[in-house]
Amino acid sequence: MSVLRGDLFRVRALAAAVAVVGSIAVSAAAPPAQSGGNKTVFVAALDADNKPVSGLTKDTWAVREDGTDRTVADAKVATDPLDVVLMIDTSNTSQSSVSDLRAGLQAFADALFAGSAPVTMSIMNVAGADVMVATDKKTAADVDKVLAKTFADRAGNTVMLEGLVDASKQLAKAPIARRAIVMVNMDGVPEASTTPGQKVIQAIVSSAASLWAVTYQNTATKNLQNNTGGSGAGAISSGGNQGGVGTGAGSQVLDQLLHAVPQGTGGLRLQIAVPTALTEKLSQIAAAIVGQYAVTYTRPDGPMPKTFQMGMTKPGVTIIYASTPIK
Repeated sequence: MSVLRGDLFRVRALAAAVAVVGSIAVSAAAPPAQSGGNKTVFVAALDADNKPVSGLTKDTWAVREDGTDRTVADAKVATDPLDVVLMIDTSNTSQSSVSDLRAGLQAFADALFAGSAPVTMSIMNVAGADVMVATDKKTAADVDKVLAKTFADRAGNTVMLEGLVDASKQLAKAPIARRAIVMVNMDGVPEASTTPGQKVIQAIVSSAASLWAVTYQNTATKNLQNNTGGSGAGAISSGGNQGGVGTGAGSQVLDQLLHAVPQGTGGLRLQIAVPTALTEKLSQIAAAIVGQYAVTYTRPDGPMPKTFQMGMTKPGVTIIYASTPIK
C-alpha cells in the first residue's frame, strides 16, 4: 500500500476543529457488528491548481480502515446522482458586488449541471435568517432563473451556522448518497448565529455531505474590517489560511469551522480577496465536484471501523475525501 500522503493532517484538522468548538461525545461501547461487502466513497483528486486529475485507475488508489488495507475493487469518475444545497450570503455588504456574485453562482450551477451526473439543487439565503428560496431544482435553466433574482438583503449579518444545520438536516433525508453543501460567504460580515459549533459539525457529519466554501471580500467588507479591527483582509491578501469572517463568538466559530472542517468532509474552502474572482473559484468548486471519483473497496464482516484513510500512488495529486468511515 502506498504512503497515505496528507491523511494525518486532514484527520488532525477535523479533530482540531471539533476541539475548538466543543468535543463531540463518542460512545465508549464497542462498535456494532455490520455486514461487509463493497463500499463506495466519493473523492476528489486535484492537482496543484485545484483542477481535477483525470485518468486515475483503481491501481492508483489505496484504502485503509483501522490500519488494515482494503482491496480496491473499482475506481471511476462518479456518475451517481448529486444532491446539493447552495448557501448564499446576500447581506447588505454584497450590494457593490452582487453582479459578480450572481455571475459566479450561475457559472457554478451551469458547470455542475453540465456534468454527467443528474443534479438536484436547493438554494438557501442566509442573510439575517436562513431561508430556502428554492428546493429540488433539477435543471440548469430552473436554477438560473432563481439565481438571476439574487440581490443584496437589508440585513447586515448572516446566520451561516444555522443554515449549515438546516442544510445538513435536509440532505440527511435525501435518498441520494452523493451529497454536498456549497456555501458562498463574505469575509468580515458578522455572524449572528448562536448555534454551538459542536451541533453544526455533528449535523454535517451525520448528513454525510461534503462541505465546500468560497469566502470572498469586496470594498464594503474591507471597510467593515478596518472599522472593527478584523484581520481577514490581511490574512487573505497575504496568502494566509485563516481570514476572520467577522467579530463576535458566532463569527469566530464559523471561521474556525471553515478553516478545518471542509477537507475532513471531502470538500474544500477557497478564499479570495476580490469579487471578480468568484466565477473562477466557483467554477473550480463545480469542476472538483463533477470530477469526483467513485472508489469502491471491499470491507469484511465485523465491527464498524473507527478510522478511514485513502492513499494515492500518483505524485502531485491531492485527494479530498470524508475521513469518517462510511456505513
